[in-house]
Parts: sequence; C-alpha cells; structure tokens
Amino acid sequence: MLARGPRLLLVVEDSAGQTTEADLTEEGVGLGVPVVRYGSRCRYPGSVCVRACGPHAYRYTYHLDLTDRVGLFGGRVSGAPLDRAREWFSVLHRRRPATRRSIDTLGVLTRRVLGVTTWFGPAPLPVVVDVVYRVDPGEDSVEVEVDAREAVRRGCGEVSLMNESGGHHFTEYRDVTGFRRDDAIGSWHQVTGDWAAMGDPRTGAWFGVRLKRAAVTDSGPTRLNAGREVAGARLAWAGVAVVLPSGVSGCVYRVSYGLGGIGAAA
Repeated sequence: MLARGPRLLLVVEDSAGQTTEADLTEEGVGLGVPVVRYGSRCRYPGSVCVRACGPHAYRYTYHLDLTDRVGLFGGRVSGAPLDRAREWFSVLHRRRPATRRSIDTLGVLTRRVLGVTTWFGPAPLPVVVDVVYRVDPGEDSVEVEVDAREAVRRGCGEVSLMNESGGHHFTEYRDVTGFRRDDAIGSWHQVTGDWAAMGDPRTGAWFGVRLKRAAVTDSGPTRLNAGREVAGARLAWAGVAVVLPSGVSGCVYRVSYGLGGIGAAA
C-alpha cells in the first residue's frame, strides 16, 4: 500500500446542521506525493512521517522504499524482462493515444489468460523526500514546497509530485487550451501552460495545480502532466503531476480547490 498525502474531502451540511464527509480520493494518492526515477525504475513511498512545522503548516517526510513489479501466473513468474515490457507498454499507452484501446484490451486478455498481476515490492536504496504543505484557509488553497535534495544527491532522475483524486468523481479537465471530458482526457499528457484543473460535474468540486517557482535547466523546465484512468476496481484516479527535471531538487506550487464547477478554476 502506498503512503498518501493530504486528501480532498467533500463536507456537506444538511438542514439540521449535521455534517457528513465524503472522501473523493478513490485510488488516487492525494496531494504532493513524490515518485522518483532511479535508473530504469521508479521509487514510491511506502510510509510517511507527519509533523507540524508552523501555523497551518505540516512537513511530510516520505520514505520511498517501494518499486512496482509485474508477474505472470499470479506472480509466480517475474523478473527484469517482464518489468521492461510493462514499462514499454506504459510509455506507449501515454504517448500514443490511438493505441490505448488496443493496449487496454490486451491487458484484460493477459490478466485473464496468463494471470498477469502487479504489486509494489521492496526497493533497494530507499530515498527520502520532504514535502511541506502550507494551508491557506482564507484562499481555499495549499502551497506545496518540495525538498528532494537527497534524491538528487543519490543520482535519481526526474522527481514527480502527484496530485490525484478519484477518477470516477473527477471526469472533467481544463487548461489554457480548453476543456476535455471523460476518456478524452487521456491517461497522461503534458500540460500546455503553468496550470491545470480537474472537476467533478456531479458535486461541482474542483481542484487545480499552478506552478509558482520552478527551475529551468539543461534537462528542460519543470512541467505539468495530467491524466485520468478508470479500469474497474483496479484504477480510479485523475490528477495533475508536477515533474522536476533531472538535477532539480525543489519547487513551489499551489493547489487550489472549491465548489462551483471547473469553470471556477483558474
């Protein structure tokens, strides 16, 4: 099980003044959760330590000690060739939208016939990434500051900060290029501009990510990627990731949220 960051909750008050909370996260990991590339593989957080560090501020120390694995026949057969094949199909799925339906169909067949399964296993050389969340109650937003200096010292590649909620809830997407809905959002694409937002048309809830301070290096600029995936009970996430290029150890960005529909996001 992956460690999660702060999550979006929908709080509803009825006519009697009673409040109920609905967690909108589903399979998403929450806000500001780091993933680092280490060689040809990724490292994911298996645990997190949370402590207050100021008024409305909290430091999450993520321990990235897991990596994703794939196996056949319920995991009895696994190894580097299968891991590389999975990564190749994952890249193809992200970069070639026209192939997604065929790859999804192939995935269903291989899981059924070959017993393909995926899981998170222990990773060698765990990495620590600190993320500070500063809540601004008056603005309905959270400032997220990332400190990935250890990851850079250890020779890691890109550091991504995942900002995800539930894929069944957040079915709308918006950036400077316009509006998309449902499958048209795609599983992963680079955002044009410095902000993007996801919306829930049923409740009117939305959240948006905007870069504030970001570095540009020889490896390229800090950028945003966005996407949405829903696949039965296995996958249900929608979100925007902040991607730091190799050699960059930090950035600051803001996550805003509210009600009123995705048109209120900017």
